[in-house]
Amino acid sequence: TQTSFILPDSLAGTNAYSIAYNPGNNTIYVGGSAIVVIDGVTQRRIARIPVSAERLLYASAANKIYALASRGITAIDAAGMRVVDSLAFTGVFDWCYNPVLNRLYCIAGRVVSAIDCASDSVVARVNLPEQCYDICCAPLVNKVYVPGIESEEVYVIDCLGDSFLTTFYTGVGQYQMLYNDAALLFVLALSGG
Repeated sequence: TQTSFILPDSLAGTNAYSIAYNPGNNTIYVGGSAIVVIDGVTQRRIARIPVSAERLLYASAANKIYALASRGITAIDAAGMRVVDSLAFTGVFDWCYNPVLNRLYCIAGRVVSAIDCASDSVVARVNLPEQCYDICCAPLVNKVYVPGIESEEVYVIDCLGDSFLTTFYTGVGQYQMLYNDAALLFVLALSGG
């Protein structure tokens, strides 16, 4: 059964930008000027978390929802639906989650930051040779892929050592990537032209 619910409303705030799902307790998180939590069975709004969220991400091993906004990243306990920590981060373009290591990987300009979800702290930074806007995690091989815009290369980061591993040339500037666990490869959405 498909159900629609109207956002924004008095619980959600004035806008809605992103969505995340927690399969552990079957809840849906909708981010905007605040985060509204919706019960996945009854579709009722069950909580409002007063945190701005342009993007949301669920970290399964930590059972946390992460909210990204212009001033930083906020960690929310998914079971208690309450803020547990915040990190001052600016300029984050994209992020991904590695459930094997329970880490977030964020790309901000030329820097990839690894954030440990247990402690909500930055544990490593990897510098890249150019500004990048997208990041993709391949948990089965513990690698992060970051497409360069100008160089038309993809930078590969080893998650086990949080270190730059290698690059490979694609021949076309990339905009977005997707990792396919079943095929053990990632797919690039390449720019036209």
